[in-house]
Parts: sequence; C-alpha cells; structure tokens
Amino acid sequence: MDRKISLVDIIEKWTRAFPGMGGYLDRERSRELDKRIRTTLAAELDAQKEVIENVISEIVNQGRLTGLGRLGKITSKMARLADTIRFAPYGYSGAFDPVKVDGERLAAVYTFDLGLKADLAGLTGLVSEIAAAGEQAGDKVVALDKQLNEIDEKFKQRGAILTSAGGADSGPGN
Repeated sequence: MDRKISLVDIIEKWTRAFPGMGGYLDRERSRELDKRIRTTLAAELDAQKEVIENVISEIVNQGRLTGLGRLGKITSKMARLADTIRFAPYGYSGAFDPVKVDGERLAAVYTFDLGLKADLAGLTGLVSEIAAAGEQAGDKVVALDKQLNEIDEKFKQRGAILTSAGGADSGPGN
C-alpha cells in the first residue's frame, strides 16, 4: 500500500476513535485564532508607536524639545497597551482552566475584538496627522492620548466578558 496518510486523515481517525476529540480540536483552533487576533492588534499598535518614535526623532534632530515629554508618555502607553493585548488571557478555556468560556461569550469576545480593530484604525488616522504636523500637533497629541486611554479602559471589559458569571461551562472538560 503506497498511499500516503495525511495529517487530516490521521486527525479524522483520531476524532472517530476518541469521543469528544473533535470538540477539543475546535477549542484548540479557537485558542490559536484568538492568539492570532490579539497578536495582530498588538502589532498594529506597535507600528503606530514606531511612527510616533520617528516623529520624536525628527523633532530631536531639528534641535527642538517641545512636546517630547507627552509624546514619550504616549509611546510608553502604546507599548504597555500592546503588551496588555498581546498577553491577554485566551478567549477559549482549556479543559482544566478555572474559568470556562462558552461559545456565546467567545462570540462576544470576537465581536469585541473586531470593535477594537476599528478603534485602532482610528488611532492610525490620528498618528498620521501627528506625523504630518510634527511639533505643531499639540491638540492631536492630546486627542491621541485620550483615545489611548479609552481603548485601554475598553480592553479591560474584554476580561470581564471572559470571566462574567452566567455563561460559563460548568466543569472540567465542558
């Protein structure tokens, strides 16, 4: 028999042989998808932080120091928020996780993350305006700082969605 067995064939046999394995694989795919979503969102923030860092470098190279403190705080805030997003708890719980996340809450988290992506798109516009205005971008810097604070507060709600009572699965393996 020269037939090559693919990984898909093996997994299909596995899921037929072990009841519940299909659900396990779906959960693992959900965890991986959630990680990719968060990594993408964090990378978008990192890219915007880099633009602001370039603005800072440009201002310094011109021998000006006006606004550098606030821009520096913004880059720190962006880095912290990117890490918060990147390392947030998974949207789907494993078999032995203390808090179980059901499908309904998982869908709510995915919807939340889509909204967060839209919020980050708004940041991109502000960062572009700041880059174009350079040292003269005072009001836009204030707006960016405010928007970062709002996104940070909003992201805290994601954790509340994952841990809220009433929708959790009831025990290990569920």
